Amino acid sequence: MKNITENWRPYYESSGPMKPEDNTGCPWFHLELTSHCNLRCTLCPAGNMDGYSLTKGQMSLDFVERAFDKIQTEHPHPAIRCYGYSEPFLYPWLPEIIASARRRGFYFELSSNLNYVNRLEEVMAAGPDYLLIGFSGWTQATYAKSHRGGDIEKVLANMIKVADLRSKYPIRVLANYHIYNDNKGDEMEQAKTFIKNCGFEWCPSPARTISLESTVAYLRHREKADTGSVPLIGTCANGFDWDAILPPASQNYLEQIPRLTFSP
Repeated sequence: MKNITENWRPYYESSGPMKPEDNTGCPWFHLELTSHCNLRCTLCPAGNMDGYSLTKGQMSLDFVERAFDKIQTEHPHPAIRCYGYSEPFLYPWLPEIIASARRRGFYFELSSNLNYVNRLEEVMAAGPDYLLIGFSGWTQATYAKSHRGGDIEKVLANMIKVADLRSKYPIRVLANYHIYNDNKGDEMEQAKTFIKNCGFEWCPSPARTISLESTVAYLRHREKADTGSVPLIGTCANGFDWDAILPPASQNYLEQIPRLTFSP
């Protein structure tokens, strides 16, 4: 395993720490097994869905197998990213999905907020290439600002469970600490010490807004506040402004933007 130097480079960059050492011809597929998440994080679409029509559901095992069949015929060595806007541990057959991907020779990435774990030992025994844990504070007061509905004590307790199981299932574990303007300093150092003691890789990165719809709504909000009007910015042939039908950015979203190191 390569030595990972500490830096502020976002983990999702192609040159970041989770890129396979030999990634030649390795396409990436995001796999949303379920549309559910147990948190309502401020800067994620799952936490800013007021005003949208939502459909909840989860993939069947048969559907995933057929998707894997299609991927395998087109790309013999793909990487499956089992995360996005949902929480994979809410999916009841996660170990079976990981095992299926690994039997096919797929590279399999797993990411979780780790507030809830289900069949944890079976998940680790199935052999994902790594588990990424996202969190944003050492104290509940700080963590809850961005990870709404989350409990940092549950996260830390589940991290310890993962660390204990790694003696039997030595999978790679990376802790992605989301850096805000107000969670650096002593709080970040305490989190880093805990992560190192667990034997995980410390991978901090600047927090960012990953909800494109909320970002567009926020920029329109700023434009109107600064100029008094919002120009048409997303028109179709008849001049209709598609962006204008987006629900406005939530108050909670607006309050979190000043915390970001890099604003939209």
